[in-house]
Amino acid sequence: MNAEDIQYLTVGVTNIVISAAGQKVEASSAPFNVSLDSTLPYLWLPDTVCQEFVETFNLSYDETTELYFLSETVLAAVAAQNPSPSVTFTLSSPLSGNVDITLPFAAFNLTARPPLVTNTTQYFPLKKAANSSQYVLGRTFFQSAYIIADFERHNFSVSQCLFEANAPENLTPLYPPKNITITTPQPPPSSSGSSTNGGVIAGVVVGILGALIIAVLFLWWWRRRRQRRVRSDWPVQEPAEIDGNINAKEMDAVDSGRATPTNGYKRSWGSPPRSPPIGSPFSELEVNPLSEMDANVYHELDSALKGHSAI
Repeated sequence: MNAEDIQYLTVGVTNIVISAAGQKVEASSAPFNVSLDSTLPYLWLPDTVCQEFVETFNLSYDETTELYFLSETVLAAVAAQNPSPSVTFTLSSPLSGNVDITLPFAAFNLTARPPLVTNTTQYFPLKKAANSSQYVLGRTFFQSAYIIADFERHNFSVSQCLFEANAPENLTPLYPPKNITITTPQPPPSSSGSSTNGGVIAGVVVGILGALIIAVLFLWWWRRRRQRRVRSDWPVQEPAEIDGNINAKEMDAVDSGRATPTNGYKRSWGSPPRSPPIGSPFSELEVNPLSEMDANVYHELDSALKGHSAI
């Protein structure tokens, strides 16, 4: 039940009669309007009405809890009365007219427990309203009354509860008016929806392109690094070094043709040079046939070497 529905559930209170100790006291001298609200536990009534309840039932008001307490003496006196005390509300509404709702005293005898109070105490559910906008009949009232409300037609009725054993059930359905179409409200279209979707799509595209660029750069770096590693693993063929420990006799023997160098390269003096064997340290040197001038110089060098060996 929302605030708009509560505004429709407003009735006029034309009279309140308290019946106790064989007497009837009119607590209301003038009509006033009240709201019917089952979400509140108390009866919020004008100050003059509250004062009639205090005097009739000897209620004591507690300033700390703002509750009206019922003493053991009062409860014993009420229990001794026959008939039991009661309160009758005379209500008026445009639909149902005047109707009397009678509440027994037991409907007002409630229990307050901690932390609302320090010790468990019986209290009367009555509150003083500050102004007419606070006049309410709460759950205490609905212990003896019920409402039939038709919010689509903006009308309702209040009736007395009957506590009869084996009473027949009588349920009447309330159908919606034929000229009223019940529609479900739709949220207004959002102008930012298309721009939001476009921004999301653009973000996804930029993310995918960035991922592809990073993948391509990583692949290029990995291939280059792999090529460098393969090149560093290739064996480097160092040229064979000539043994510097060959003595003069071995050199003479090689020069005179009586010995063969250890590297397998052999030629006879006076014959044109030929290409060294493959694998020889001299195989990478280019050997050209000796020209006529080169041959004369060669023979001169050969004669000099022979003369040196004769010494």
